[in-house]
Parts: sequence; structure tokens; C-alpha cells
Amino acid sequence: KFIPGALLLLLFNSNTSTFKLDFPEIVIWLAAAYLVGIIWDQLMRWFTSCLRRNPCMLKCSLENHKKYIEKLTGETESAGHAEDDIQKDPEAIKYEYDDAYILLMRHNMLGTVPKQEGHENFLRNIWVIIVGFFVKVVLCCRGDCNNCNICDLPTNDTILMISLVALIIIVPIVWFKIQMSIYFTVWDNAYWTQYQISRKKRINNNTDIK
Repeated sequence: KFIPGALLLLLFNSNTSTFKLDFPEIVIWLAAAYLVGIIWDQLMRWFTSCLRRNPCMLKCSLENHKKYIEKLTGETESAGHAEDDIQKDPEAIKYEYDDAYILLMRHNMLGTVPKQEGHENFLRNIWVIIVGFFVKVVLCCRGDCNNCNICDLPTNDTILMISLVALIIIVPIVWFKIQMSIYFTVWDNAYWTQYQISRKKRINNNTDIK
């Protein structure tokens, strides 16, 4: 939350005195950056709500996981996924994913998912800010530069613009890869968790029979 908030404050503050604050002002500035970051995070969650638990991405990741399990075990994955419901209603896969996620939470099997979600959240929040800095570089440093703090950076304007363009292109790609990895990890961990639960039940049943 803090980094996006700090970058937003720098983006909309062209005064170079920002870098020469006293200690009390620094504390206020840090608190303001964190607060702005929280507000920005909520705004981005609202604007990008269509990308969260997106049915097309969920279905694609589920299909990839089925192929992975089939290649790994030689068996077709079927248990745990309501195939008929998903075919009839594409939105049903959201509930299937939620069930898988809750299963992992109950058994403390999320693994690397929370860490990946943190990375995904950061990239989602930072992309628009990067675009904003690019626009500011074009308008400020390439035009009428009025005490612009970006122009004070120890780097060439052209290099800075190329770097920002590269980030504008790369960040969405990396975000997509991470988001698909999150979905795949949830499906995979849920599959093996369910497998272990079923295995323990079979072992217990055999023990009771004996």
C-alpha cells in the first residue's frame, strides 16, 4: 500500500522541496502516502473487478490443470469439479474456485498463493501509476518543465521514457502470468488436498473393517 501511495504523491507533486522535508513533515508524508495507498488499492479493486475470478481465466487455468494431471498420472481429472454446472453456467466456475480456495484455507494448504496474490495486487495497483509518470515525463520534461521533480532524477529523459514504456508493456504480461499461476496453484493444491483426504478416509475405513 505504501509504495503506490508514495508514487502517487510524487506524481501529483511537482515541488522538488518534497525531497527536503524535516522529520515531522516526513512522518506526515509517510502517513499520507500509506493512506493514499489504501484508498488507491480500493479504487483499483473496484475498477478491475472484472479481472478478479474472471470466468475465462479460471476455465483456462482449470483446463491446463486437467492436462497437467492427465500427463502426470495418466488419468483424467474429474473429481472435485462440477463439469455439468460449469458447462451450463460459465459463472459456476467462480463458485467451484471459491470452494477449492476455502478447502485450502481450512487445511492450511494455500502454499505460495498469498505471496503470489501480494505480487499480483502490487502490479495491478502500479500499472496506472507508471502510465501517469510516462505522461508526466512527456508533458513536463519534454515540454515546459516547471520545477518538475522527475527531471531532477539522475538519468537521461530518453532512457527514462524507454524504461517507462517497457514497464507499461511488461507489467500487464507479468500480472497475467502471476494471476494464472495463482489459479493453477489453487486448482492443483485443492486436487492433491482432496486426494489426501480421500486416501485417509480409505485407510480409516480399511482399518475399521479389520
